[in-house]
Amino acid sequence: MPYTTLLYKVQMLVSCLTLEKPIMRASDMFTVGVPLIPTLVSNIVTYVLVALQMDQNRRHKTHL
Repeated sequence: MPYTTLLYKVQMLVSCLTLEKPIMRASDMFTVGVPLIPTLVSNIVTYVLVALQMDQNRRHKTHL
């Protein structure tokens, strides 16, 4: 495939995604969008921090 054809196809894809933003749905229960991403990341980070603290407390109690 020539470079110009590939470039044209990529430009068409980008313009289509810009004009009509894709919508992702999770089992038709809610829409997964950009505002949901920071919420998910913060929840995951919080969960990991709590789990690490609980593990550290457990290790500290077993060494006493």
